[in-house]
Amino acid sequence: MPQITLISNGRTWTGFQTVSILKSMDDVVHALTLQTTDRANEGIERWNVQGGSAIQVEIDGVLSFDGYVTRYSPNIGAESHSISIDASSRAIDIVECSHDGRVFWKNVSAESIIREVIAPFGLALDIQSPMKAIGKTGFRVGVDESPFSIIRTLAEKNGLSVYSLVDGTIVLSRTPSEEIVSTIGRGQYVSMSTNHDLSQSFSEVIVKSQQNTTEKDFAGQQRVERRFDNTAQTRHRPLVVIKNGTDEEQRDFAQMAQRRFSGNVLGATVTVKSAFRNPTNGPRMMWDINAIVFVDEPAADVSQNLLIKEVEFSVSEGQGFQTNLILGLAESYDYLTPDRPQTITPAIIGQGMEQRRAIGPFADLMGSLRQAFG
Repeated sequence: MPQITLISNGRTWTGFQTVSILKSMDDVVHALTLQTTDRANEGIERWNVQGGSAIQVEIDGVLSFDGYVTRYSPNIGAESHSISIDASSRAIDIVECSHDGRVFWKNVSAESIIREVIAPFGLALDIQSPMKAIGKTGFRVGVDESPFSIIRTLAEKNGLSVYSLVDGTIVLSRTPSEEIVSTIGRGQYVSMSTNHDLSQSFSEVIVKSQQNTTEKDFAGQQRVERRFDNTAQTRHRPLVVIKNGTDEEQRDFAQMAQRRFSGNVLGATVTVKSAFRNPTNGPRMMWDINAIVFVDEPAADVSQNLLIKEVEFSVSEGQGFQTNLILGLAESYDYLTPDRPQTITPAIIGQGMEQRRAIGPFADLMGSLRQAFG
């Protein structure tokens, strides 16, 4: 079993009985939980980890977690004592705290806004794709918004996912589509389960604005409807989604909604024994999110590329060390494509668009999608 080492305030600890390090594409904050029991009831002070302290965890000497202790709970008994520690990665501050700065920008790059809001927190930033500039109409945020909500709004407007690295770097990128980092087949895993869920497969997503239409409206101005067709669904299963906004916003919303629905059709959970995807050859590379693996298991009816959405390194007394991988279709995170599909076509349904506030146009969009898609 690999060596798990906790480092805090210049001291090191080993011998934890329960460990969980969780990182996810859906949460920019990594989570750490550790627990141990000293049945001899000796060395209580040795386990005195201070709440709020910086904390790191290494797996076989490789940094696997870097953050802060959020909860430290010693439980002292007559014959033994236990210690449990919860910690969050360095990105926790941009999620839990409020943005304390200006709330309106115009005629600037989206990247410059992100760098401005993240600068006070001392986190590095890696933007891997170009972002659209903010024009004269501007970009406005709420006075109580968190830095992360601002970053996520701008990222999703540009079709980018947001996640963090072990060292705290905030990454904005598109999901990979071609490079395969590993292959998982029979004999290479401890367990595998797949979920083939067609309950959210629709033949088309139709985006309509919310204004009421009357006979007079149809005779006068027009408002636009956008459709995104899913040719893989041969049954007639249309879904109408309400979205007010510009022509481009509705078009992007339709495409994103269909991709999110389609991306939930297949999921897999795979458990492997090693923390490293190449444990026997070359430089050791840990399993990580936002990477493509080829999964080949005919018994589970899967033989295709899947995106690593979530990684958990875990230790338990019953099972020893394991790495749990949550996999899914990459398209569920591919919010926008560079070339818009020809299946998106306009249709007249009446009255013109309402005037939108100059806040990130995808803020309400993703809120709606997260409610719908979980």
